[in-house]
Amino acid sequence: MNPSNQFTFVGINIQQNVTETLPFTGASLPGFGDQDVEGINQYTFDYIHQFGPSMVNDLAAHYTRFNYQAVEPQSTVDPGSLGFNIHPQDAAANSVPTISVGSYFTLGFSTNGPQPRIDQVYQLDDTISKVIGRHSLKFGYDGRRFNVSNPFSANNSGSYSFNNSASTYSTGDPTLDFLLGVPGSYGQGSGAVIQADAFLNYVFAQDSWKVMPTLTLNYGLGYSIDTPLHNNQYGGEGIACLIPGETSKVFPTAPASVVYPGDAGCNNSGQATTRYGEFGPRIGFAWAPDLGFISGSPGKFSIRGGYGIYYDRSEEETALQTLETPPFGLSSGGVADYGGTAPQFANPWADLDAGTAFTNKFPFTFPKAGAAVNYGPLEPLDISTYAPTFRAPYAHNIQLSVEREFPSRVIVRASYVGSLARHNQITGEGNYETAAGHAACLAGNENSPVFGGTFNCITERNLQSYVFPQNTIAGAVDPNTGNPGIVSAGEVGSEATSSYHSLQASVEKGMTHGLTFQLSYTYSHAIDSGSSFENSGFGESGARGYNQFDPALNYGDSSYDVRHRLVFSPVYIVPQFSGSQFSARNLALSGWEVSGITSLASGFPYDISYAGSTARSLWCTVDFNFYACPDVPLQTAPLVRSDPRVRLASGQSTWFSGSSFAAEPIGSFGNIHRDPYHGPGINNTNLIIAKNFTLSAERGWRLQMRMENDNAFNHTQFVNPTSTFGSGSFGLVSSAAASRQTQLAAKFYF
Repeated sequence: MNPSNQFTFVGINIQQNVTETLPFTGASLPGFGDQDVEGINQYTFDYIHQFGPSMVNDLAAHYTRFNYQAVEPQSTVDPGSLGFNIHPQDAAANSVPTISVGSYFTLGFSTNGPQPRIDQVYQLDDTISKVIGRHSLKFGYDGRRFNVSNPFSANNSGSYSFNNSASTYSTGDPTLDFLLGVPGSYGQGSGAVIQADAFLNYVFAQDSWKVMPTLTLNYGLGYSIDTPLHNNQYGGEGIACLIPGETSKVFPTAPASVVYPGDAGCNNSGQATTRYGEFGPRIGFAWAPDLGFISGSPGKFSIRGGYGIYYDRSEEETALQTLETPPFGLSSGGVADYGGTAPQFANPWADLDAGTAFTNKFPFTFPKAGAAVNYGPLEPLDISTYAPTFRAPYAHNIQLSVEREFPSRVIVRASYVGSLARHNQITGEGNYETAAGHAACLAGNENSPVFGGTFNCITERNLQSYVFPQNTIAGAVDPNTGNPGIVSAGEVGSEATSSYHSLQASVEKGMTHGLTFQLSYTYSHAIDSGSSFENSGFGESGARGYNQFDPALNYGDSSYDVRHRLVFSPVYIVPQFSGSQFSARNLALSGWEVSGITSLASGFPYDISYAGSTARSLWCTVDFNFYACPDVPLQTAPLVRSDPRVRLASGQSTWFSGSSFAAEPIGSFGNIHRDPYHGPGINNTNLIIAKNFTLSAERGWRLQMRMENDNAFNHTQFVNPTSTFGSGSFGLVSSAAASRQTQLAAKFYF
């Protein structure tokens, strides 16, 4: 409006519709495709007011909306019209049931859809800057509201698996079972909804002080109030907490120890609460000393350093795990819920062997708080929630670098970069075995309060919290139903730590005489006790679950740890000779270009474990644990490495011998810490040879003919070996990165 008042508005709107021939996690044959309709809206309003030559205020408001109608069927089909006794919860997304026939093929729509979502962020910022002498002061506020709405309909129209596993009528061949209509299992879900939000309020103050012409000092302080995710679905009751011995007043018929927001000690963030002590001090400097020939002429040499504490947000992925928290949502196995052996194909609520028909549970009715819910059909319960320890993680970030400029526009830099993170997210079992229960299980026979009679807990260790609920901290059976009340409470907490230390060196050359390049080398080591929520919770990449009973076994190399990495990326263009650009010499010799990227790196770590799928320690219940189990085998001898380029008689490649490992004794965890070994590295060069033809120097028109080579020298780059103990391919390398690929291309620049 005038030199002292400037208004800016930016609006962005993107709409697109993407269709897929094969649905997400569904059919492997065409005919059951899905579609995603995506809408993005972003708006920013900014007002800058200049109070004077040394003071300015910047006020901004932002809004972002991501509307993603994901995994919707391209055409709806009522399963009833095909002869199935299936009633989808979301009738608007009716589709053909998913039908998986062994490893041969899959028919039907997705098992993970529809899953539309809307993500929104509201943001308000205000920053005031003031220059006083050698000081440049800045003060500001950043406020944000994050929210997500995500109805998620897994197995909405049912899912059959023909796996020759359950019925006495199975032929032993999934394809024959499919032709005969003999499924091994069935699954259907009611779906559920995430409606979560979180708030961030952040204020800061900082000063940049020009101490002298060659030294600048920066220092400041940030303070944030960052709330955990508030789960607002179903009146704020769509999350549960495990508090041993407490009885819910919100749902009086819930099994003991399972409580809801409104009950003592439980809120709509589980047991997590907002913390008010998140201060982040920062300090840094930039110094250009005169050290004679070491530093060269003024401005050619600098030393920079900094330290700060920085807070991060929690992952929204954790809220996804609260879907279908009982009694909000139902996952059913059809007749298996009633003790049946195998579902009929047309009617999954009728037993194929006995012929008995049971009540179809769908569509499911979502209850209101205070209702006398019949928990029997929902039991045994397994939930995911937030532990009292859950909080935002933070990191101490440290950096020190020395930089020197040399002739020919060459800059050499050496740096130390480090990060020490605390309160990273992990998962643990809330309904774990008590010490007395563990001892009783290890002792041998016990009496089951659920099934009666005597069972061997060691034999039934993958089911122990179900067969022997008295061994867990939640107690015993649900007196209202006689069933095990709760078998697993996966709790997301913040007990993990990590550290990263690195030496980073680089040489950069600006363009002179047609040559420019970047050369960088990093020697680093990243260590943690859990590399991500997924890594600690789901046995991601063949890893174990987080071990809350023997924390020392969690500590190891981060899943992204690469000890050495060298990257060289040169570009050389033959300059144009004097004379006409269309002369024979220029056409033949100038404009040739060679460029590439060479990457040399040591390998990523791999974990020796059961991938979360065994309970030999007796502290875990594999078949009911919400998150992966932490058990690992026993290493009995040093690892024996092999050359994967030497093939076995079977044609397979070996990275290490499995003879160094054995199953740990029952009742113990084994002795292998996380990610103890690293796999094959990277030796890759991508190379481009091109010829540039200048068509019009005045207009900037240029034609380029080019040959692109990925993995130009065709090095075999093996992926990590199979590291799941007990697997038939344990220690073997089953695949490699792509071999050399070459393509020809033409580009017109204008």
